[in-house]
Amino acid sequence: MRVNRSIVLAIFGLLAMGCGNAPIVVPPPQAPPPDPVIMNNSAALPMVEDPSFRKEPPQPEADVRFVPPKIEEAHLSNGLRVLVAERRDMPIVAMQIVVDRGLDLQTLPGVATMTATMMLTGTKSRSALALSDDLAAIGARYGAWANHDGMGVRGQALRERFPELFAILVDVVRNPAFDGVELERERAKRLTTLAAQTDVPDVLMENAVEEKLYPLGHPYHAPLNGDEASTKAIKASDLVRLHEAAFRPEHATVAIAGDIDRASAVALVEKHLGNWVGKALPKRRIPILGRSGKTKSAYCSSIGRALRNRACRLRWLAYRASTRISMRSWCSIRSWVANFRAAST
Repeated sequence: MRVNRSIVLAIFGLLAMGCGNAPIVVPPPQAPPPDPVIMNNSAALPMVEDPSFRKEPPQPEADVRFVPPKIEEAHLSNGLRVLVAERRDMPIVAMQIVVDRGLDLQTLPGVATMTATMMLTGTKSRSALALSDDLAAIGARYGAWANHDGMGVRGQALRERFPELFAILVDVVRNPAFDGVELERERAKRLTTLAAQTDVPDVLMENAVEEKLYPLGHPYHAPLNGDEASTKAIKASDLVRLHEAAFRPEHATVAIAGDIDRASAVALVEKHLGNWVGKALPKRRIPILGRSGKTKSAYCSSIGRALRNRACRLRWLAYRASTRISMRSWCSIRSWVANFRAAST
């Protein structure tokens, strides 16, 4: 239906006339808010100090006695060791699956740490995103690691979600995918990290110390994360080979601590790892420091030169306090003190 233009204009004209005749009502201005009232408490409540409390010092509270948790041990038929520490303080349970091999089995520096990192990038039944989503859905904290003495995975969750966490991390331990695409992504990240560490004195000092302490060919000689050349040379087959050799029940320990009793913990481990089989490797043999071509005095001289880097002295002291080899076993205390004094001048 077409509307006549004149009719529309007439209607708008009537409306305008009506609006023009209507009186405009302006609301009155609001009154300003009252000024805040300031109470003079000092006048109403005079401060009177009682000096009697200064006569005697406050009594100390009772000493807090540390009571270590009781650690219970069990062994499965496949040789797997289980440690359980029951703690009812909070409704949380933490766990680790640890093996005592790793660095001694790698063919290139950095393979052990790359293997640990890649274990959390997907399994044969879970992609990297699916694995991350499953762990996030239960509010878990988790990680994987490798150091000079072993490697493993760890996790923590609320008591009600702990069985789910344990099942997921068992899948991570037993069925890692080591996907090629994920390996390239982790390789790029590690190369970036290694490049950034060339400007970090702590890392440079730690790498230099281990290079001087341990001879070439020793598992502890190279940095944990390797270098640029070894990182570029790592293949997925290297990760598979190290994982198959290191992660065997005879070399593994499952540690569980938190709001869980021994029977429940052992039953959970038996359910998921009771059928885990593998042949134990020969006992590892780590070369003893000092049996290389270098003499002990040469090690001391090298460390003395390294200590002259003022930015790294505190790192050196902390590192020596936690090292695996006693200073007395390879260098006399007197020689070490002399080197340190020389570095402090």
